[in-house]
Amino acid sequence: MAPRQLNPHVALSVAALTAHRQLAAKPPAFYDVEHYNEVLNTVAHALMRAAPLYVADADGGERRTLSEADLDGASVRRGATLLVLADGRSFRYVSLLRDDLRSAIAILARTGVKGFSPQRTPK
Repeated sequence: MAPRQLNPHVALSVAALTAHRQLAAKPPAFYDVEHYNEVLNTVAHALMRAAPLYVADADGGERRTLSEADLDGASVRRGATLLVLADGRSFRYVSLLRDDLRSAIAILARTGVKGFSPQRTPK
């Protein structure tokens, strides 16, 4: 029996949460679901500037890398589970490689990012 290979891809939403937990100065405290989603969206946006993103079709087909031109003007929504490109195309199956996530977190840490909490006051 061949050894089971781990999937080298991490969903963008999971990557955003992982990065936030590693980079935040204090443990995350979220006011509500909307705030939690905003934080994940902000972190995912930073990650997409530091690491290549991959998209796959809904049927789990081959992944392809999005180019920098594709990502120019893109937005991240719904708690980093939806990527919307400037031309209106949207992708739900967005991921990055585990090794790229590690590198992106290191880049963000070196640039002095301490946390990603939007400026809001508790309700």
